[in-house]
Amino acid sequence: MINARQEANRSVRVVQRLALRYDADTSAQVGTGWIRAGSALARFGKRLIMVQDDALWLGWWAESGKLYAQALPTTEGGARLVDDKRRKPDFEAAVVLGERLFVLGSGALPSRERIAVLDLDGAARLVDAPDLYAALRGEPRLAGRQLNLEGALLDGQRLVLYSRGNAAALSDDDGFDGSVELDAEAFERYLDGAGPVPAIGRLEQYRLGEIDSVRLTLTDVALRHGKRHYVAAAEASPDAIADGQVLGTSLGVLDDDPRYTLIQAEDGAALRDKVEGLLPGATDDEWLAITDPDDASRPAELLTLRCA
Repeated sequence: MINARQEANRSVRVVQRLALRYDADTSAQVGTGWIRAGSALARFGKRLIMVQDDALWLGWWAESGKLYAQALPTTEGGARLVDDKRRKPDFEAAVVLGERLFVLGSGALPSRERIAVLDLDGAARLVDAPDLYAALRGEPRLAGRQLNLEGALLDGQRLVLYSRGNAAALSDDDGFDGSVELDAEAFERYLDGAGPVPAIGRLEQYRLGEIDSVRLTLTDVALRHGKRHYVAAAEASPDAIADGQVLGTSLGVLDDDPRYTLIQAEDGAALRDKVEGLLPGATDDEWLAITDPDDASRPAELLTLRCA
């Protein structure tokens, strides 16, 4: 078990936030005026991709600064905005492998066992991956009581997937976050129908601190200068399906000295927005993050975090 310590002499604060609203034309195309439930970020070509967990749409910034929408293939019924938690795709992790973007469902329910595959030219497909998710779910050192993939990164040739052990009912024995390493090329071959489910590689388990007896659990990961960083939220929810009150968030690093810092809002108070996506920012002391308001009537926000 890897335990993260809280850093006392470091600060992380929100210095900018931007509501992710579409213009009128894109709003009419998508059927809503904004990105609803931000869950992951990725740089793909010249685009900043924004994933949402309840929609078969990706948002993306162009170099011009306009927010566009990329449609993903629909399933039965044809709806791309999904309000039913039991049916939503629950896309929670995104990773670029070569010239393709992979957006992964959490695996917490059968409806969440799909992976979107996008090419740089905009071509997109959805792959049902029950065998892969069954293999991940069958590894208790990763999934604990319930699989809930929330982050993915590429570290060399290793695709590292992270599962969030977020449930108030979890005991000390099964209350952890986990990670598993897969061979990235084997993962791609499997999704292309050209190979078996990739073999389970190195597994790790984490405890990332707590706020008022609610565990900080991992919501996304990013690689920067060869180090694995993460964001986490202390969300008082009963399981991986239901939402809960967020008591605070953290930004941390998983290296030889795992550690984290609680994130502050602009006024210095604890940040209680559920931060889900993470990407390195323009400078070494900045990060980009996306929020999930857990409320379809409110837009997700793109945050700039600054470390000091």
